[in-house]
Amino acid sequence: MCIRDSYDDAALAIDLYLRQLSLKASALQLAAVGATIAADGINPLTGKIVYDGKLSQNIVASMAAQGPCHKANRGWLVATGLPAVSGFGGGILGVFPGVMGIAAYSPGLNEKGFSCKAAEALRFVMNRLNISVFNSERIHIDKSR
Repeated sequence: MCIRDSYDDAALAIDLYLRQLSLKASALQLAAVGATIAADGINPLTGKIVYDGKLSQNIVASMAAQGPCHKANRGWLVATGLPAVSGFGGGILGVFPGVMGIAAYSPGLNEKGFSCKAAEALRFVMNRLNISVFNSERIHIDKSR
């Protein structure tokens, strides 16, 4: 049975995605997961279809609705313009649909189990790039580098 056939149900896909967050992963691995979500299920490192791309919309919507450490960061999406989710180990994964996955890691957690340094790194990058899921401008990506 193909994974693509097994996980085409949105609720099941989101449940699987949330379970994956509890696994140990590096910032590079988290970013690859984010890039795969941003690319509608195509892993940009391998070019392989990992899951049905229709699920990405539900995954990103869940990330946007909850945010990283959702109880501690109510204004995350407005402040960063980046749907994101955090794990309990200090990693934060963000997804800009159709553009990029981005991740940061810092082991120093606050009392709520949230990595403030990783969050600040993602805020910095998004502000420096001056992009947000709320911008109506088209983003041009220079692939010549």
